[in-house]
Amino acid sequence: MGYVLTVITFYPNLTYLTGFFDIVAELWPHVAIVIYRAWPEKHRMLEHIFRVTAILELVGTTVETIVVFSIFASVWKHWTLEFKILSPLLHVLFSCAQVFGAWVFWDMARKQVKLANGKKPEPNVELEVVVVCANCKREQERTQARVTVDGMEAESMV
Repeated sequence: MGYVLTVITFYPNLTYLTGFFDIVAELWPHVAIVIYRAWPEKHRMLEHIFRVTAILELVGTTVETIVVFSIFASVWKHWTLEFKILSPLLHVLFSCAQVFGAWVFWDMARKQVKLANGKKPEPNVELEVVVVCANCKREQERTQARVTVDGMEAESMV
């Protein structure tokens, strides 16, 4: 009975703690993107903001992992096998997504350095779209468009 009361009183504090941590951890990427959209031509400023955001993402992910796994360790003996397998697995996947987000911000900072130096950054993804006309008399009539993700290059062929 004492354990149940401890868990019940622990959960509201845990909710406040994780909610506060999520606000602090997820604030910086959102602010960085808003600044990027507001001032896209201030390349040096954006470079610094993106690098700091990437570093904060890595630090936040590390701190979050330490806190979460210490909480996991404190309640481990009370969990069923499903929780013991899925909770760490899902947290590792979530952490991988956060590390990938940090890598994306680091890459965005590198692109801002190239733009600040007057170089055109190479597009990292190229997408080819083939649209077949539904009302075409001949099946050979097609429209092709070549677009890059960065929007730096576009061409269309009919």
